[in-house]
Amino acid sequence: MGAGESDIDAHVYQLKSYVEKLLRFHIANHFEFESLEEAGKFMDLPPNVDALKKQIAFCQAGIKFMGG
Repeated sequence: MGAGESDIDAHVYQLKSYVEKLLRFHIANHFEFESLEEAGKFMDLPPNVDALKKQIAFCQAGIKFMGG
């Protein structure tokens, strides 16, 4: 086996890990998403709590602006 083949094996194993985690996430559906689009939007959220809080503040400001 050449050096390149062992690199490929390592990459495939790492990819397998990501795919398994995504499958578990979608199959379990603990957040009760109604569609893959909703799940995708969730996955696109910032991974930072401060950024999420800022996004919430913007949404609340938007609701207030719209008279809600």
